[in-house]
Amino acid sequence: MEKIVQIGIDRLDHTKREFIEFTDNEKTNLLLNDIENNPHVYVLACLMDRQIKAEKAWAIPQKIFDKLGTHNLSELAKIEKEKFVEVFEDNKLHRFNTEMANVFYQGIQDIKEKYHGDASKIWQGNPSSAAVVFRFLEFRGCGVKIATMATNILSRQFNSLSANLIFDTFKIITIYLISWK
Repeated sequence: MEKIVQIGIDRLDHTKREFIEFTDNEKTNLLLNDIENNPHVYVLACLMDRQIKAEKAWAIPQKIFDKLGTHNLSELAKIEKEKFVEVFEDNKLHRFNTEMANVFYQGIQDIKEKYHGDASKIWQGNPSSAAVVFRFLEFRGCGVKIATMATNILSRQFNSLSANLIFDTFKIITIYLISWK
């Protein structure tokens, strides 16, 4: 088992962070990849990934920011929920416009209140992968699949999580698979 874990550590131990092309729009990709300065954009995009193509979900925050004229979390937090519903519905951003507008609005409010306006606090401080997944699950509309995906992207592509966090998840999955036989 230790050898398997070490192989996994060696394979996933990237020293250089990857640039991820979430969409075919360079401006959107730059903002989504800027998790040091705009971590809320990444979190909000993750929350949009429900029963639509991933590329469309990743593009939603940028479209909203363009319509509202800001991507600043403090400014977004001052906007009424009805305005988000209007932007979603007028622009047909999602399959479930009203519900996802509420998810987007509540995500902004949760980041402001629970994380003091800094979404990177979700994954900072060397938490366990289970803790990061749980923190994503606390957001309205976020299920296990999205919470796990968000955590995996943070660890694998952004290298924002420690190797211990990555392999905490790996060990959990391995133990589950072994016990499932």
